[in-house]
Amino acid sequence: MGLQEIVNLRASINNGLSDSLSGAFPNTKPVTRPIVEFKGIPDPAWIVGFIEGEGCFYVKFSKSETHKLGTRIELVFTVTQHIRDEQLIKSLVQYLDCGSTRLD
Repeated sequence: MGLQEIVNLRASINNGLSDSLSGAFPNTKPVTRPIVEFKGIPDPAWIVGFIEGEGCFYVKFSKSETHKLGTRIELVFTVTQHIRDEQLIKSLVQYLDCGSTRLD
């Protein structure tokens, strides 16, 4: 695989090429990305692998006037994906029977 082919692949993902890469490689042709149809969560082991790669657990502290100690503590689990994977995230919420989705 040559350098131009690698740049073509890079142009196809996420935010594409930076201005400097576009200028350095004017003949770049982004590779067509295949459309992958989501067919549901196959089993719980799949979720474990997916979350290990894409999920995040953390503890969030914030000030609160309604809590006795003045601090609110939340245990948070998040998974962030591209908008094209919205159905996947909705399936996780349905499968786990908790949570919500949000578009940012």
